[in-house]
Amino acid sequence: MTFPAKVFCSFLAAFVLAAVILFSAAIAGVRQAYGRMEARQVETAFVNARRELERGAEDAGRRVGLVAESESTTRMVLDLSRPQPDYSTYANDASGAARTHSLELFEFVAGDGTVISSAGALPPIGSKEDWVAAAAQGQPNSPAFLRIVTGGGEPAIAQLAVRTLSVGDRKLYAVGGRTVDQRLLAALPLGPGMRARIFVNAPGKCEAAQGVDAAGAPATPGGAADFLAQVCRSPAAGGEAHGYDDAGARERDFALPLAAADGSTLGTLMLSYSSAAQMAEEQALWRRLWTVLALAILSGAAVSYWSAARLVRPLVRLARSAHEIARTGGQAPGARAEERGGPEVVALASALNHASQKLAAERDRLMQAERVAAWREMTRRVTAEIEAALDALAEARKTGDVSEGIAGFHRVLDRFRDFGELRVLPMETIRLNDVVRGVLRDLEPLFHPATADVTRPPVAPEVALAEDLPALRGDLPALTRAVDTFLLYAVYSMPAGGTFVVRTERAPGFAVMRLEWPGPFPNEEEAARLFSSAPVKRVYTAGLELASAQAVISDHGGTVETSRTPSVSAIIVRLPEGQEAPAAAPAPAESRSAGTTASAADHDAGRARSASASRRA
Repeated sequence: MTFPAKVFCSFLAAFVLAAVILFSAAIAGVRQAYGRMEARQVETAFVNARRELERGAEDAGRRVGLVAESESTTRMVLDLSRPQPDYSTYANDASGAARTHSLELFEFVAGDGTVISSAGALPPIGSKEDWVAAAAQGQPNSPAFLRIVTGGGEPAIAQLAVRTLSVGDRKLYAVGGRTVDQRLLAALPLGPGMRARIFVNAPGKCEAAQGVDAAGAPATPGGAADFLAQVCRSPAAGGEAHGYDDAGARERDFALPLAAADGSTLGTLMLSYSSAAQMAEEQALWRRLWTVLALAILSGAAVSYWSAARLVRPLVRLARSAHEIARTGGQAPGARAEERGGPEVVALASALNHASQKLAAERDRLMQAERVAAWREMTRRVTAEIEAALDALAEARKTGDVSEGIAGFHRVLDRFRDFGELRVLPMETIRLNDVVRGVLRDLEPLFHPATADVTRPPVAPEVALAEDLPALRGDLPALTRAVDTFLLYAVYSMPAGGTFVVRTERAPGFAVMRLEWPGPFPNEEEAARLFSSAPVKRVYTAGLELASAQAVISDHGGTVETSRTPSVSAIIVRLPEGQEAPAAAPAPAESRSAGTTASAADHDAGRARSASASRRA
């Protein structure tokens, strides 16, 4: 992911997180505010409903008491106390009493429960109402109570009060009151989004037979029917503390049970609080949230574009300049970082240019120093070889035969020519294990000397060749001579004899040969660089031969490393698998054939010298 994309995502994530937290808190606050307002309004409505019912009960009881205390009612009681009274004489008195005392329902009931006169939605004259005598046994002036009346055809809830008039053993009951209907609902302080309904249960059942709203229109419970049935069976499930969420109507319903004197539920006053206002407020908040998120996206894009223009593009230019400097080593004319942009980028580009200049100057100095060191080293080596050849020539002159001394000069010349010429390697597929086995087979005389050869302690190889080595691409004769050189060097670096180890193994992308022997390197310079500029007095001269072997490995794309400990020394050769050696410029045919022939002849001569040395006493 690019830096501008990271800046954009980080900015957007932070903005979105802050917006979500703030809007979540806002929505939670809206819901809590509406919840508190809902609870307060429902509680106020129920308190007013209870107060209205209590006031209506007291008013009905007071008005029925006035009827019972009136003069006409007293005369009626006296008249009906005679034997065989005529009830039809007073058939219309209930209507007159109801009109006089503003009672919606009123009736006179004889002591045996027979209705003498009736007005309103009460049972007709001649009906039996046995419940009146039981209701009259309470307090003399008790307020009205709730009861289902069905005189009008449909069940209704009424507030009825009973008063008793007695003459001797004869009794007359005055029963009156009013129905509980939309007038109660109209008296409730309903806030916005609230509506009230009264539902009357069917007699003896917890089913809402009918309902009415505040306008007097018929109403149905809808999805709250089960809730009303639950409140009917258990009045404790109602009240302002318990609500029902009607998802279909998007309302929350609260029920106030209307109970009779015996505790049975006659009906329910239900308040419904609409959540439309709350949902509208929440939707408005969500719309604001989406607007803010859109602004966040635009702001994030602007910030990311600004960061790209201010930081990223100068850094990209700086990185491109750094790659160019690394590719050319700071030598190309245009390999320089542009010093423009912010202060930090300018400082970084200036530091990079300064470091590039210093590295280029240091590189030139090191290359010059390396050239001088190589010239000095080669001069010392040539001088040493010529001195050795001159010594051999001086010895030959004493015997009168200088041909061997002149041949020594030619061998020195061939070795340096072979080392200095570029090789053209004939590439073929080879196996490192086969090369090692072939060299060990040729050196068998060194490991099994003649019985009479007691001048050199015995040397034995310990061979461990891995069978999963990858195939190599290279020059078989050249690699064979290089491995032969390393093995001979190891053998002649063990003056005390012993066992040396030849091990091959596989590394990722390479075939590895490890050559270990007990004891140190004969020369510290050879251990460090596989080359010796000073002549070493020994049977096998190794300075230029090691350098030639190292050059062969390098021409094959490999490396040669040395490892030294106080008790064990090692040469480690790594050759890449299946890769051709770097192409070399073709040398002249005469020089190439002469150099190859001289190199092979020199190694054959060295190998012959080794074999003869092993046979010498």
